[in-house]
Amino acid sequence: MAANFERWGYPAWSMYLVGLVEVIGAVLLVFARTRFYGALVIAVAMVGAVLTHWQANEMETAGPAIVLLGLAVIEAWRNQKKRLKR
Repeated sequence: MAANFERWGYPAWSMYLVGLVEVIGAVLLVFARTRFYGALVIAVAMVGAVLTHWQANEMETAGPAIVLLGLAVIEAWRNQKKRLKR
């Protein structure tokens, strides 16, 4: 991953920041009360991943990020209704 981030032009520390954001999103997904926010965090991170692949002309490797983006959007949509009912 370090080589990828370097090739994409990101500083080395950004790899750790992205990883931290993804872990925070995953932890938020575990709990029902924060699931909506976790899905949003993951969705934003995956938008960044897809845009990075697109900008680097590497869309053939963007599949996992696209799938995770779709799943995160679905989960946010499912939990948005529950959040509004409270």
